[in-house]
Amino acid sequence: MPKDEGDGQKRRRPKGGAPSPLRAIPSISALLTDEAVSDAAAGIPAPVVTEALRRVVARWRSRISRGAETLRGADVRKPIIDDCIQELGGARLSRLKTVINATGVILNTNLGRSPLLGLIEGATETARGYSNLEISLETGARGGRLASIYADLCTLSGAQAALVVNNNAAAVLLILTALAAGREAIVSRGELVQIGGGFRMPDVMAASGALLKEVGTTNRTTLLDYARAVWRSTAMILKVHPSNFVQTGFVASVASDELVPLARKRRVPLTEDMGSATFATVPEMPGLPNPAKPIAAGVDLVCFSGDKLLGGPQAGIILGKKRLIYSMAKHPLMRALRVDKVTAALLTETLKRYLDGTWRTIPIFDLLLTPTDDLKMRAAKIIERLPSGVKAKIAGGDALFGGGTLPGERIPSVKIVVETPMHAQEAQRRLRTLKRPIVATVEHGKLILDMRTIFAGEDADVAQALRTLAPGE
Repeated sequence: MPKDEGDGQKRRRPKGGAPSPLRAIPSISALLTDEAVSDAAAGIPAPVVTEALRRVVARWRSRISRGAETLRGADVRKPIIDDCIQELGGARLSRLKTVINATGVILNTNLGRSPLLGLIEGATETARGYSNLEISLETGARGGRLASIYADLCTLSGAQAALVVNNNAAAVLLILTALAAGREAIVSRGELVQIGGGFRMPDVMAASGALLKEVGTTNRTTLLDYARAVWRSTAMILKVHPSNFVQTGFVASVASDELVPLARKRRVPLTEDMGSATFATVPEMPGLPNPAKPIAAGVDLVCFSGDKLLGGPQAGIILGKKRLIYSMAKHPLMRALRVDKVTAALLTETLKRYLDGTWRTIPIFDLLLTPTDDLKMRAAKIIERLPSGVKAKIAGGDALFGGGTLPGERIPSVKIVVETPMHAQEAQRRLRTLKRPIVATVEHGKLILDMRTIFAGEDADVAQALRTLAPGE
């Protein structure tokens, strides 16, 4: 294996000339033994540390070779050491870790959407070893994969059958590929949405082989528009939840239950992509979408995400008529999209809490339903722990569902408004780079922490983090 260029390789001095300036660059071995570098590397896997140091050495070799940098002074290694420490800091921050969500966005896509606190503990017993994932314990023969999960989903929704894939985009892709490839799927122009990461519904449909047939206009689609579009090449009517936006003013759309009679009369399957749904009936939030409603109304297929309002792991859940579900279950794409045993264990634990009536213990409902008075008391206790150099006050405000769920809907919340001598953006950055990072927001030049998305068990960590913003810390 060739020796690394920065790892002690001898460099020849040009005859009659001065030593090469590259000789001032420490070797990788020397950098690894430096005390400051060792401290910065603590807790980072050794191969990651070595690769980070190699990147630093390569950068300095390039700069010096181009004449862009020189190393002078008593401690010529210091700027390289500083660069190594910064590189290792970036490597540490880039690794997946637990953060505290103080943004006020409950289903924060950038922070992993639905938190699984408590659910993981319940699922660990099943996921950590072998399980009856695909075997019948009664007969000993191979059984249906996720059979118990499908039974639970049917019990909760009233659907005839169910499927689970790795996310809701995959659910839509499977539905269209298995049931509409080479034929037309009718979609309202006002529902041709773009979801996170730049993925657009027309692109998903094109990848499936289904032919998009747009009806209506951007702001208005009527039942007559759908009726005129259905003909012998129609594979399905597709309703899509408007993600991340709300249309107001001169608008019209057709609800899925209004489309059921048309779909039955023309013998065309009706599919509703709900985006997000829950099986909980929440008196405090009567508008939460429940898949049992469209199923009862006669919609043939519904699909939604497992890691949004359901409050579980990332998954795409499909519910509906047996003949349609079975067609998808037999499609080759199904194997590529199926979930693993960890997701299955987490989803089992999530559904169990709906079935036994303890759904309020699902983490997102813990966050959603905490009374604002409780949030105020917790915020006051956090502020009491702060030094005089960090000034903070309590303010009202709203939190958001997030994740493309119920756009425009807001939840009353409580915020901690923080003032420090440093710039708000610098304070925000400092909180993000702590050992236990806190992701907060900045509004009108003030650092804001929203209590709605902070779990009660994280209050002490929040107080400790805010103390680091005091002058001299």
